[in-house]
Amino acid sequence: MAVPPAVLERLEQAQSADMMMGSLDYAITLAVINDTGEPLPVTVLSAWVGDQPATLQPIEVPAGEAFELRFSDVLIERAVKTGEASVLVDTDYLAAQFNG
Repeated sequence: MAVPPAVLERLEQAQSADMMMGSLDYAITLAVINDTGEPLPVTVLSAWVGDQPATLQPIEVPAGEAFELRFSDVLIERAVKTGEASVLVDTDYLAAQFNG
């Protein structure tokens, strides 16, 4: 997931304006839809799947199904500080990249 520079700039402005009132709390939730036409096996790195916490949790999303993915505080911090964060990975693809 990438955070557009304009969004990062607005978050910085909001945090600067809020300095006297304490820290800014926010959440990032995505609706993930499997529109591939087949089951999608992925691994959740660090997030909430529905109302369940998942860390390095393999899941399989059935074809045509959707689920909510809410970022953990660590993922949110990474997204805000670096402009990107990885939350879903294909471990077979990663293994092939490292071993290939």
